[in-house]
Amino acid sequence: MEDIWQIGSFIIHKEWVAAGVSLLLAFGVLRYIGCFAKDDHRKKDVIGNMLFVFILVYQLSSFLFQTSLAFRYPISVLASPGTWKEWTAGWIAAGIYLAVASRSEKKLYFEAALYSVLIYILTEFFFLSYQIYSQTASAALVMHMTAAGLVFLAFLFLKNKLSYEYLLYILLFFYGMVMSAYSFIFPAKALFLYMPAWFFVCVASVGTAGFLSAWIRRGKAVDKK
Repeated sequence: MEDIWQIGSFIIHKEWVAAGVSLLLAFGVLRYIGCFAKDDHRKKDVIGNMLFVFILVYQLSSFLFQTSLAFRYPISVLASPGTWKEWTAGWIAAGIYLAVASRSEKKLYFEAALYSVLIYILTEFFFLSYQIYSQTASAALVMHMTAAGLVFLAFLFLKNKLSYEYLLYILLFFYGMVMSAYSFIFPAKALFLYMPAWFFVCVASVGTAGFLSAWIRRGKAVDKK
């Protein structure tokens, strides 16, 4: 029972606490490097609401994917970490919210999407650091943490050279490709959930399609001039 704290009948998983602390550290890093200005309340609200929508759908969608258990053990289903299905549903819901919230603000859409991806990647980096510290360090954990770190370093290198749109698609492609390769060697996780290899292939595909679309649109705009 080393992985939990128990207060009476109430159980707290240490991994959940570690994930929460990692999330706060991720926000802190992005604020430190200037991604969040003090008066930029609109962007902060959208990203905060995206996180809320993601967590809400991620937790509640377990009732859809585990219907038979949900009627008999609703509390257990709600407290379970879920699977890639709930994880995917949460991200789709967060993406839909972002599209609606920023439907007339293209810059806000790509900026919020980019920073949300970075928040997740940094959260994953710090969470993996905790796992390496609290467990026996393994090649899988070190490689996964290194992959997350490299994606963030790529952002730091490119952030003053490209638009938010191009940065978003490049990071999605880079992260998806690195994790796709990783998942063929080790079981890949998104924080504490095991994810199928095709999930990361889809992430890389979205990045590729988005980048090509943006590049073609830019070419057409230049031709019109």
